[in-house]
Amino acid sequence: MLYDSTPDVVHREQMSQVIRFVDVDFESKDVKIRESFLGFISLRSRDAAATEAAILDQLNDLELPLQDCRCQCYDNAAVISGHISRVQKRILDKNPLALFLNCDSRSLNPSSVHAATRDTLAVTFFSTVEGVYTFFARSTIRWQQLKDVVKCTVKRV
Repeated sequence: MLYDSTPDVVHREQMSQVIRFVDVDFESKDVKIRESFLGFISLRSRDAAATEAAILDQLNDLELPLQDCRCQCYDNAAVISGHISRVQKRILDKNPLALFLNCDSRSLNPSSVHAATRDTLAVTFFSTVEGVYTFFARSTIRWQQLKDVVKCTVKRV
């Protein structure tokens, strides 16, 4: 289980849910590690109890038994990764096999941003995306037309 929370564009707290699993083909004896994005979970509160409840409710809705989990991965937020009474400890109390691993993607993000400013193709790509955003964001009519066609939210780079 991998979870990461962030506010969306309208400042609602949401948490992304990804599972990593082993896919075994017993006939060909092929083993693959896979990841699947399961969706977003809306959070009403960012405290440990509410976050734990949201995770457990979502697993229950998807009929994914917590007892099958062997790892939980979150960012460095204290409410999540604290070892005394935070989410990872609460999950670990329910399933001692669901060991906690820190999510290093937060640490990699600043280096990725820096690297993207050094590559000409990346600079061109992100400048184009920023230009598209600016074009639509400066007009409420164009913004609405974009939303009607694309069905997703465009953000600044």
